[in-house]
Amino acid sequence: MMKMRLICALLVGWVVAISSGRASAEDSPAKAHFLAGQAYYEQASYTDALREFLESYKLSKRAELLYNIAGCHEHLDHFDEAAGALEQYLVELPTASDRQTIELRVANLRARAKRTLKPAEPATTAVVPVKISSVPAAAVAAVRPATPSQSRRRAMTQAAIALGVIGGAMVLTGIATGSVALVNNDHDLAIGTDVLLFPGGAAVLTSIILAATRPSVARVTASAGGIGVSF
Repeated sequence: MMKMRLICALLVGWVVAISSGRASAEDSPAKAHFLAGQAYYEQASYTDALREFLESYKLSKRAELLYNIAGCHEHLDHFDEAAGALEQYLVELPTASDRQTIELRVANLRARAKRTLKPAEPATTAVVPVKISSVPAAAVAAVRPATPSQSRRRAMTQAAIALGVIGGAMVLTGIATGSVALVNNDHDLAIGTDVLLFPGGAAVLTSIILAATRPSVARVTASAGGIGVSF
């Protein structure tokens, strides 16, 4: 929003200067460079936009352009340059209404520049050569990734447990409500009991089927003679 206000202010300033006859010989080229920079900026071509804004500022010395220059530098991760442009902006416009906001932004850019300049120290670990023959067979078996059959068996086991718990809860609740309905001769409660019992029973039955039809998984065992596989 601030960038748009500055862009509009620059455009209005050039129009007023030209219409009042106060424009210098450099105003027309400066405006052309500004408009080119604006077009590049909207296309996210920040390197080209920066070049045009800098040329426009060089010709016109309009402080507002420093805000746009800072924006280009920030998009290009030139955090120190962006902070410097904003600081110059405050020097040339000491009564700027957004001074407090700009100062906070400058501090943030300086902090980001410091983080960029300080690379993370890589973790150092001692590398100990190990003979392949000395690695126990059990250790080799332990790092093997899960096979598709193991993943499917695990998923079916989890589904069976979930269905069993939910179905069992529904059946128990149905039995309780059925007893109450029978004692009180409550037809509506009896219907609710049926709604609980039948789906609950189906869930329990599905749970049993899933548990019984899980795929078998190869088991790896280690022995002195090597790695054995049992099914």
